[in-house]
Amino acid sequence: MLIFFLNVDFEKESLMSAKLLGIFSVIITSCMLSGCGSSEGESGSVTAVQTDSASSLGGEVAYQRYVTQNHVPLISLTDENSVNDLDTLAASIGERRIVQLGESTHGSKQMSQIKTRIIKYLHKNHDFNVVAFESSAFACNQDVNQKRELASRDLLQGCLFSLWHSHEVLDLFEYIVNTQSTDRPLKVVGFDVQLSGLLDTPSYMTEYFESAIDKEGVLTTLDIESLFLDIAQISRLSYSCEIQGNSQSCDTILSVLPDAQAAIDKLQALFTDSTMTSKTARFLATSFSRMLGLEEVRVGGTIAEGMASRDQSMADNVIQLATELYPNDKIAIWAHNTHIAEYFSDHRTQYPLMGMHLNEYFGDDLFSIGLYMNQGASAGNSRESLSVRPHNPSSLESLTTIVNQDVLYLPFSKINQPGLEDDWLHQPYETKYWGTTNVQVELAKVYDGIIMVKSSTLPDYL
Repeated sequence: MLIFFLNVDFEKESLMSAKLLGIFSVIITSCMLSGCGSSEGESGSVTAVQTDSASSLGGEVAYQRYVTQNHVPLISLTDENSVNDLDTLAASIGERRIVQLGESTHGSKQMSQIKTRIIKYLHKNHDFNVVAFESSAFACNQDVNQKRELASRDLLQGCLFSLWHSHEVLDLFEYIVNTQSTDRPLKVVGFDVQLSGLLDTPSYMTEYFESAIDKEGVLTTLDIESLFLDIAQISRLSYSCEIQGNSQSCDTILSVLPDAQAAIDKLQALFTDSTMTSKTARFLATSFSRMLGLEEVRVGGTIAEGMASRDQSMADNVIQLATELYPNDKIAIWAHNTHIAEYFSDHRTQYPLMGMHLNEYFGDDLFSIGLYMNQGASAGNSRESLSVRPHNPSSLESLTTIVNQDVLYLPFSKINQPGLEDDWLHQPYETKYWGTTNVQVELAKVYDGIIMVKSSTLPDYL
């Protein structure tokens, strides 16, 4: 629900973030008035909430005992040589094939560092050979980019949304590029249906698909260049239509959509071979089709309907990647906590999320870890500093301070155990979205564990 703008202009991203926060406030207002949540005022003060969590159950000491007894101290954000702590994390993952790594903000240096460390470890030691990013399915696809032999920085900026253009994420991309000359390269894919990177250009798309058609050995009168010029135009106007309410932009999108969708349908039908090139081209054409479906929902529907459509489309892309392109590979997913959630990430805003669709499809083969921060600051989508606001006593952030670790991993079971100790994991319990907004999350339904970073700072941007 965080990045459905279709360009990387910082000013537009900032306006989008402000609009989304306003929409989020509107969505939860009616629930807050009926006493089912909490909120923070404009001053940043914390409003006490009434829930069935620690205070009312008298289980605070038991909850603290659970954290003390079950947490795993993570010894470093970046150390690749000492991995005993990650061995313990891997033991809880077991043989699961899909691991989701979330983040409560896209702008935390420490979250990107620990995720980079975990992904490197999983690749080196547990055969996770694919990393899938919440960014463009086209620009991030390994098969699309492999012939260009892109430098790590070019690959990063060509692929990911600009909010991840940092030295912390570059460290991962340098590792990715270095593995390409080995017998087990770490493959890069994207699963977002939106355009995100510098490689998302009509000329690059045209070049790729015309080459793929030639390899397929089929003849077509389809105007590939015009198709992707239309897709780029729809992408460019999406923000103006949905967020700014520009009716002219909406009308233009609606006028272009039918022909673009018909052309995409024809493009998909061209790729019937079982080669990797054909399967990749078919997947990418299908992803563009899902993008057009999303834009149709955005023009005619509500913000929430657009969010639900995007999460459904991203889940469909992940499923297709895992079953058709990489059916024998383990996959690590990099995305926001909201998208990886296997249950509603806030019980007041209930629309289907990517992780819910993936959980339904993959079941016990899916393992999800949410990431949170206790103090400090993170960056908004336009790189502005957002201070982590104070926490209520009965919150995930406050509870995990009992062990005083710079970074910790807390695994838990989705089954409520006898006794009080883990009750807080199985009922709405407070934590923070982006470090600023209190939300109520049934943690054991949403994740298989969480990572808490004690102090967050802004990324070291490129």
